[in-house]
Parts: sequence; structure tokens; C-alpha cells
Amino acid sequence: MSLLPRAFYPASCVLAVAAFAAPVWSQPLPTDGRLVTGTLDNGLKYIIMHHDVPEGRVELYVHMGTGSLNESEKQRGIAHYLEHMAFNGSKNFEPGALIPLFESMGLQFGRDQNAYTNMEETVYQLSMPEVSPDLINKGLLFFSDVVGRLSLLPNEIDSERQIIQEERRRSLSGQQRAGYYVLEHLVPGSIYGQRITIGTEGTINSVTQEDFRDYYGRLYTASNATLMIVGDVKPEDMKPYIQNAFGDLPKKDKPTRQDLSIKIPAKPYAIVASDPELTSASIDITRIDMPRGEPKTVPEYRLELVERMGESCFNTRMQNKVSRGGTSFLRLSAGMGDSSGAIRESGISAFCEPGKWKQCLADSAAELQRARNFGFTSRELENAKKRIMSGAERSVKMEATTPSRGIIQRLNRDVGAGAVLMSPEQELTLLQELVPSITPEEVSRHFSKEMEPRNAAFVVVVPSSAEVPTEAQLLELGLNALKAHPEAEAEGALAESLMTDKPTPGKVAESTLHEATGTWNGWLSNGVRVHHKFMDERKDNVIISISLVGGELLETPENRGITAAAALALARPATSTLSSSDIRELMTGKKVIVGGMGGGRGGRGGGGASLTDGLRLIVAGSPDDIESGMQVAYLVLTDPKIEDAAFSQWKTQELQSIEGATKNPQRAASRVIARTIFPESDVRVQPLTAEQVTHIDQAAAQRWLDKLIAKSPIEVTIVGDLDRDRAIELVDTYLGSLPARGRVSEKTLMKERTIPRPKGPRTSIVTIKTETPQAFVLAGFYGANEKDVADVRALSMASRILSTRMIKEVREDAQLVYSIGASSSPATTFPGFGVVQAGATTEPHKVDALIAKLSEMYATFAKEGCTDEELKTAKLQFAKTFEDQYKEPGFWQSRLEQVSFRGTDLDEILAAPEAYQALTCEQIRAVFAKYYSPETMIVVAVKPEEQ
Repeated sequence: MSLLPRAFYPASCVLAVAAFAAPVWSQPLPTDGRLVTGTLDNGLKYIIMHHDVPEGRVELYVHMGTGSLNESEKQRGIAHYLEHMAFNGSKNFEPGALIPLFESMGLQFGRDQNAYTNMEETVYQLSMPEVSPDLINKGLLFFSDVVGRLSLLPNEIDSERQIIQEERRRSLSGQQRAGYYVLEHLVPGSIYGQRITIGTEGTINSVTQEDFRDYYGRLYTASNATLMIVGDVKPEDMKPYIQNAFGDLPKKDKPTRQDLSIKIPAKPYAIVASDPELTSASIDITRIDMPRGEPKTVPEYRLELVERMGESCFNTRMQNKVSRGGTSFLRLSAGMGDSSGAIRESGISAFCEPGKWKQCLADSAAELQRARNFGFTSRELENAKKRIMSGAERSVKMEATTPSRGIIQRLNRDVGAGAVLMSPEQELTLLQELVPSITPEEVSRHFSKEMEPRNAAFVVVVPSSAEVPTEAQLLELGLNALKAHPEAEAEGALAESLMTDKPTPGKVAESTLHEATGTWNGWLSNGVRVHHKFMDERKDNVIISISLVGGELLETPENRGITAAAALALARPATSTLSSSDIRELMTGKKVIVGGMGGGRGGRGGGGASLTDGLRLIVAGSPDDIESGMQVAYLVLTDPKIEDAAFSQWKTQELQSIEGATKNPQRAASRVIARTIFPESDVRVQPLTAEQVTHIDQAAAQRWLDKLIAKSPIEVTIVGDLDRDRAIELVDTYLGSLPARGRVSEKTLMKERTIPRPKGPRTSIVTIKTETPQAFVLAGFYGANEKDVADVRALSMASRILSTRMIKEVREDAQLVYSIGASSSPATTFPGFGVVQAGATTEPHKVDALIAKLSEMYATFAKEGCTDEELKTAKLQFAKTFEDQYKEPGFWQSRLEQVSFRGTDLDEILAAPEAYQALTCEQIRAVFAKYYSPETMIVVAVKPEEQ
């Protein structure tokens, strides 16, 4: 099933509801009739579905029903390690041959060929660029080798070992260490929390070929595999291919998961985790039970609905409380469901400031008991029903034009969970029958029962610098907190509408049509610029981007960061008469979202777009409800309000983020990169400091926001399933009615956008005090401006070729990183600050070697360029990429957004595929050498202090 999280219910509950419900509800859940399923004699299961979006493509997945929970203590991490080994040699693919073979066919490693492992499953994925017997045969042959014919050669195991260690290193942080500690202690006596998928440094170094053969031989069998094929194929035609590829694999009994020794705790207990890198605190009150599996019948599904509605009611209530302010928690939510098919967790989670964790624990427990004791109101439940139904209705409308990759991902989730494979239409039909019968009393009773904190685990995760309790102290505090006797929730007054009268529309003053792209470009009489492109390749979906140019570009040393604070009124829409909670309630059930952004921490680094150039408001969703979204947009563009709670919470989280970046190499790197690329003398392009955030005044931020929305040039982009007449009507009404302003152009604020580039080379080697044995390296050079189209294309092609080389030379041969690739980010906002770069985490002692290797690769490319074979492969990859992108509304929205401000040539967008195919190795080399030199190099390294 696609819409709802999973849970199962005891037989007694099922019988109670079955007796209450109509007799027909005892039926099993329906399955999607479009799926062609079967099982080979050796036990391999397959699922095939014809879906011709996009045409001529097919997605292949093979799901192995095993993950890290089947490992022995000695084998920890081997399930994930084995996933890597699947690409390192098998009966039909020699070591080192597989990735180049598929790349030569147009696939990109990491995008079109990939895999993942978790506690309970391992999944291999291929996105085939065309439907041909040769490609399908090769893809299925690879999958069949994965299931039963891997070589697992000792030298290949050893050569991959360091790459696995680098992947483990990439995720190291204080949050990771604390999270692992909690997981290891959540189910005392069980191996569940000791089977973290990545494994440990020691076991990764010590597993042998014998360990691989043991795990692989026991758990990789045809009977434990499910093959999924979704794409522009005839299911019956696929069966011979499947039989040919998998039919000769031996028949073995389906393996079962090893005993995890899970015992339900007999009494309440506490877990305390702390780490010096943490900057925030979290609270959990959770109960552990045995897993309940997936609903298979209508009564079981109905009970899952009851459960999800209870969660929705509680979580929305808490979201509204946080928005109103006065809570000790920054976020509080409830959740119930199975985890990795091993345990069931039912409880609440909260986040707060470290110094407030005791109050947060007390307040969170009180909110839990309030909901358990008094339940939920009819209004809360009706809103929960609206959210569920609107989501289901939209899924049905969108499915026909959802790409095959989205369809197969949904199937894979359901296969992994053991869920019944229903179609969105079947699920909607079921919801239409079941949802009306669910009552507030039923939801409240179920929530109270399932969330009863008997034998609960009280979990606190705090920085080492905070007051860290003992487990005994936490247990006492938690038990006392649950003794709270809160009053019933008081239901506030309900706002009646977003607006009583529509604004007086403006009108279109000028318009042109770019025939080749089908893009309508117009000027409204008040100076607002509008671009519209109709696309129904993705049904029931439209994206409207409203850009107000200015923002951070206009900031000064005295008010640095004020745009980020001002943008809170867009990110959490509110006005002087409607709170964000009011707007959220009025929009409940609407199939549209409204949100904004603007300003930032200034530490996003890399490329000319590292600093935002104004405020952006996004309205996205179904054409049926897009007008409601535009009404919200109009309200926040005429009467926005920065709410007290939003401002206070923003300051807290910004300060926590800034503090966190001083303690972790990877987080620190983004700030160091920005300081290195841009001149230190211009505060607008430098990371926000704690002093700057503290200095920002809410009233000043409100005045700044009012000024920006009154005067900023506006450029609007509308892309998707919305016809032109309707689009123009909406912008006339809700944007044409705004105050007049100057027209946007590529010369707008050019003085503010023109800053001197620092003389190179630019090098920052920074050491920080950290508990994390991890370093981050970036090496690159200043690249092209977006306006220099030919250079941008050549550098993009060079980056694609270099990425392939880096996988081989930096990852596989030198084993310096887990994942790396080159990218070219042309300058947009600030001419002269385009960047070609590659960056990755690495072991601290490898920093110098990684910098040297990347620098050497750039110098070599500038001197020698690429080979014809490399260019042929890259061109094929680009061709397939463009073929996909041109059908995606998101691609066009990103290209058309701020077309006038950026000075984008629409003809050049269409010319790109042919232009890329016309590039020669010498052209690419010459452009690369034009930008690369030792004087334009940018090198950043952040590493731990010597211990």
C-alpha cells in the first residue's frame, strides 16, 4: 500500500471491528490487477507491470529478503559489504567490467545503477535507458548473478575494504554516535540494536571470504528474491527473459531470519546518551512490543486507519501549539509502527534546547496524557480525514503519468514490508468506504490504548555540556512526569475563510509567445513579470514560483541575516489577522502546498548561487486547489507577519547550527568553503555568525519584510498542468493586484551583484576540535558564468568525464573516498564566481593525498583532455538525461525561474542536446584549460586537531 504507514492489530481487536462493520469487510485486501506475478520452479518471485511513462524505458529491481539482522557478531556489516561485492565480479561479469559496460550503454553509476542495504533487505536497481533485448538480457543476467553467482574473490574483498571504511566514516557525527548508543540499548538483551547496517571498523577489517560465502550461501537464494520489472514492456514478453536468466539457479528453501532474542521489557527503564558535538536535546517516551506485520484484510486495514488518524490528530495539535509559542519543545510528535520488522514502537519524540530538557520531558508527558485521557475532537478528526482523503485522491490522478521509477519504488516498499500490493485506485475506493464510519471516540480509545506508556523507555539525548542525568534520575523524572493530570484541550475559535473578497485584478500589459518552447511571457500592468508553460506530462501537478528580487543582496554589515528572519512569514505563512495555525486549518484537505524561503546561513558554498538573491514563494499542487494556494500567496505578499514563536525558534535553531559547525568537519566545511570562494570583506557572502543572529531584531525584520514585498521586482514562473487562460486569470487576480514596482531584468541590482573576486589560488586548511575522526576536502577552480553558454556546456561535459575517472582513480584505485564526482556550477547571481569542484569526506591522514590527486587530475585534463571513448560514453549519458529532463515540469520550472533576471535565452535551452553532441575533445580541453590554472585553484580542507 502506498499512502499509510504500517501496523497490524491483535486478533481481538480485529474481531471487535469486524463485528461492528458490515460483513463484507471481512474480505482480504484487493491486489492490483495490472500486476503480472509468478514464481519460478526454484522459488524466485517476479512482478511485472506495463507502464509507458517514459516511453521506451524500463526499471529493474531485485529485492533480496535479507539485511544486517541476519549477520553473526563476527559478520557485522557484511550484508552491506556484500552489496558492494555484487559490482566486483560474478560468473558473467569480470571484476571491473560491470560499471563501464553499463556506462557505455548510457547509464550513470549511482543514478541508473545502484543498490542499498538496511536491516531487513538488500535491493539492486537498474534504470535502463531503452527497451531492447540486449539491455534487458544484460540487466537480468547481472541480477541473476547477484542472486546466485557472485565470485567473492579474496583480492576483490580486500580492495573494497577501505572504500567501505570511507563510507562508514562519511556518516560519523555526534548525532550518529548518540543514535547508535540509544539503538543498542533500546531492546536489552537483543542483538537488534547491535546490527547497525554499516558494521563496525573492526568487523569491516576482519571479515573474510569464508564469512562472505557463509552469509551469501545461506541467504542469497532464488526463493529469497523478488524481481520487479516496470516499464514500457509487455509482461508476457518478459517471462522468457526471466526464465532464461534465473531458471538455472538452484532450488533452495526460503531462509528465515535468525532469532534476535527480543524480549519485551518487563518494567520501565531509561537510556541516557550524550556527546560533545550535540547542540540540541531530544526526548523520547516509547514502548516496545513485538512487531505486528502488515494488514492483510479490510478490518486490519481499517484499524490501521484508526491508528494513523490518531497520530495525525496529535501531531497537528502539537504543530499548532509550537506555532503559537510558549512550549518548551521545538517539535513534538507521536508515532506507532513496526521498525525493521523486528519490534513495534509506540510513543512520542520531542526536540528542545539542551537547557530545557527537564521541562520538555514534563510537558511532553503531559501532552501525551492529555491526549490519552481526553482524546480528540470531531474537528480534529475531520481534518485528519481530509488529509488522508486528499492525498489518496491526488495519488489516483497522478499515477498515470508518474514515471516508472516512482511506480517501482512503491512496489519495492510494499514488497519489503510484506504488504498487499494495492493500486492507488483500490486504496481510494477502500478509503471512501471506511473513512466515514470512523468516529472520534474510536480513534481516541485506540490512541489511549496503544500509547499507554507501560514499561516505557525514557530516552534523553543531550550535549555533554548540558546537565546529563543518570539513568536512575531520568527514570524517576519520567515516571513522575507521567503522573500529570492535565486538563482537556481547549478548542479555539475557527477562522472562517482565507479572504472574504477577491482583490481587484490587474491586467496583462504586454505578452509574447516563444513558439519553440511553448512558453508565454507577459508583463502585468503593475510591473510583475510572468512566464507560463503548459505541461501535462505529469497530470494534476503545477508549480508556481514567485521570486522577489533583492533580499540578501541589499543587506549591510548592520543587518546581515535579516532576510532569513523576514522569510519566516513565507516559510510559515501568517498575517496580521490569520495565524499560521489558522491558515494551516483552512488549507486542510487542499491538494496544494505554500511555502517560502529567502536568506540563509551563507554557508552553502560552491558556485555563484551560494547566496540567495531574494525571497521566493512556491505554490505547488493540484490545479483543482491552486487558487487557494494563490490566495495564501496574496495574503503573505500584502499583509505578512513574522510570528513571535517562529522568530524565537528560528534564532534558537540558527545558533545551534552555527555551534554545530564548529564541532564536526563535514558541517564546518560548508562555512569554510563560502569563506574561501568569496571575499571576506563582503558580509553578504560570508556565513552568518552567532553575533549577527543574536543582533537581529524581530520588529526590524518585519519592517525589512514589508519593504521587500512592497518594492521588490517580481518574476513569476508557472509550469505544469494548468492551461494558459486559467494561469493568466490567477496571476492577474492575485499578483496583478499588488502595488506597482520596477520591472525585473538581467541588469537589476547589477551594482550589488558585482563584487571583486579574490586573487588566487584560494586555500583554506582548517583544523577543529572534534570527536569525529573525519576530514572533508574540496578541490576545484573558478568556472564560467551562466551567460557563457558554450563554456558552461564544455565544463559540464568535462565534469561528467572527470566524475567517471574519479570513481575509478580516486575511489577504486587510490581508495581515498567512498563517493566523489566533479560538478560545474556556473555563476548566476554573482558573475565571476562559477565553480568547478569535487569534494568528499576522507580519513584525516589522507587529506594531502586527496588534494594532490584531484589537483593532478585537473592539470592532466587541462593538458590532455579526454579520449574519444570517454566522450562517446558521456554524450550518450547526456542524451538520455536530456530526453528525460525535457519531459519533467521540475526541469522547466528550474530553467524558466527568473529567466528575465538571469537573462536566460530560451532557444539555448532547446539547443542544448544538439550542442552537447557536437562537442569535441579538443573544444572541451581548450575551455577547461581556459578556466583551470594553479592561480584559479580553490582548495578547502577541514580536519580534526591532532590528538
